[in-house]
Amino acid sequence: MSDDHSVDFLEVQEEAPVAYKQRPHLFERILRTGVLTAGFIVFALTLAFTYGILSTQAPATFAKQHPLPFLQPFKSLSIAGESLLIGQEDGRINVLLLGIGGFGHAGPELTDTIIFASADTNTGDVGMLSIPRDTYVDIPGTGYSKINSVNAYAELASPGSGPAATAAVVGEILDEPIHYTVKIDFNGFEDLINAIGGVDVYVERTFTDPLYPTDDDLTQSVTFEQGWQHMNGETALIYARSRHGNNGEGSDFARAARQQKVILAAKDELLSAGTLLSPGKINKVIGTIQNNVTTDLTFWEMVKLAGLIPNFHTEDVRLTVLDTAPGGPLYGSNIGGAYVILPRDESWSELQEIADNLLLSEEEKTAIPAQPPAKVEIQNGTAITGLAFETSLLLDESGYSIESIGNTERRLQTTTIYDFSGGIKSTELARLAEFLNAETVTDKEGWTFLQDLIPGRVENLDDMRTEATEDIDFLIILGEDAEDIIR
Repeated sequence: MSDDHSVDFLEVQEEAPVAYKQRPHLFERILRTGVLTAGFIVFALTLAFTYGILSTQAPATFAKQHPLPFLQPFKSLSIAGESLLIGQEDGRINVLLLGIGGFGHAGPELTDTIIFASADTNTGDVGMLSIPRDTYVDIPGTGYSKINSVNAYAELASPGSGPAATAAVVGEILDEPIHYTVKIDFNGFEDLINAIGGVDVYVERTFTDPLYPTDDDLTQSVTFEQGWQHMNGETALIYARSRHGNNGEGSDFARAARQQKVILAAKDELLSAGTLLSPGKINKVIGTIQNNVTTDLTFWEMVKLAGLIPNFHTEDVRLTVLDTAPGGPLYGSNIGGAYVILPRDESWSELQEIADNLLLSEEEKTAIPAQPPAKVEIQNGTAITGLAFETSLLLDESGYSIESIGNTERRLQTTTIYDFSGGIKSTELARLAEFLNAETVTDKEGWTFLQDLIPGRVENLDDMRTEATEDIDFLIILGEDAEDIIR
C-alpha cells in the first residue's frame, strides 16, 4: 500500500479481482447461511488478514444455533475428501498476504504490505512475518529492485501474475515454499473493517504524523492517542499506513507492527458473536471479498482449510517484524540515491533461519543453542595499504569474530580462505567465499564435509596453521582482486 509518487510508470490500471468474480449465484446463496457460511466466510476473510486463523468455538457455536442438515453432505464431501492442501502433507501451510493501493492511488500495484504467514497443521502453531517493502532483491527478468515493485512489474507484463511473481521472490529469499497468495487493496481493507463494525486496537504510544497523504495528493496531520481506540475503516487504514509519525512511529518497521495489530484486531472482531450471528455483516463481508480480494485458493481448498481451523491456536500468534536494528539480519543502505534494505551477511541465510523458526515460541527460540560466530584472521597479501582493516570492518558487521588482522609476505592475485574448522562451519565458509569471490583451501577432514558444497583445493594445512593465530576457524589472505570487492 504505497504512497510513493516517484514510480509513475508503475501506475497501472487496477484489474478487477478474478478469483471470486466468476462464482455462480447459487454458490453465493449457499454461502449465506449455515455451517459453511460461518466456516468459509470467516475463514476466507480471516485468511486475507490473519492467514486462516479461526477460533475453535465460533463455527461450532454457529452450527448449534443454526442447524441446516441439508448442508451436511456438501460439507462432508468438501472437507472429508482425500485431496490434501498444498503443504499439508509436510505439516506446514504457507500463505503470502499482499496489500496494494489499488485504483486511484499512486503506484496502485506496489505492495505496501508483504506478510509471510505459516500454520503448522500438526501442532496448530501460527506465525506472521512482515517483510520490509524496501528489501532489495533480484527480480527475474527485471534485475535488482525493491521487493514492493515485484507485483507491479509482473502486472505490467501480464495482468493477474503479480501475486505468483511476488511469491516466487519471497519464497526464494526465505527458502520457504509459498503455497497460497491473497491480495487485497486499500478499499478492501477499509470496507472489511466497516463491514464488521470497526475494530478495537491498543495504541502503544501517542504519536502524530504531520505528512499523511490525502486523496488529492496533499498531506494532513493525524494523531493517535495512547490507549484503546475503536477505529472505523478509514481510521484503521490511516493507523496502518502512517509512515512519518513521531515518538518512534516513523519507520516502516513500526508501521509493519501496527499492521499486524490491526490484522489481529480484525480477526477478533470477525470471530465475535456480533459478526458470526449477523446476516447483515456477513453479507457485507461477502461483498468485500468479491470486490477487493484476489486469491489462488480454490473453493474446495478454502473449505478444506476451514475443516482444519479448529486445530489452529488463535490465542498465541507468533508475530515477527524484520528491521535494521544492530545484530539483526538486515541493514539499510543507499543505492543510486534510493534507500534500500540488504541482508547483513550478504546472503539471506539469517532471514531464512528466522522464517524456519517462525512458529517457535520465544522460549523455544531461546532454547536453541546459539552458534558462536566464526573466528577469522585477515592477512593482507597485497601492497594495498589498509585493505585488511577495511575488510575486517565489513566482516565484523556481518557477524564474524575478527581475531586478528595484519600483513603477510605472500603475494596473491586471488583472495584465498584457509579452512581450519574441519568443514564444520561450512555455511560461514560458503558466505565468505561468495562475498570475497575467494578460493577455498581445506584439509582432507574438511573435504569430507565440503566436497559437495564448496569447490576448492585440498591441502595439508599444517604449515599454514603456523602462520595464523591459534584457535581460529578461517585464515583469509587477501589477493589483488579484493580491492575491487572491498573498495
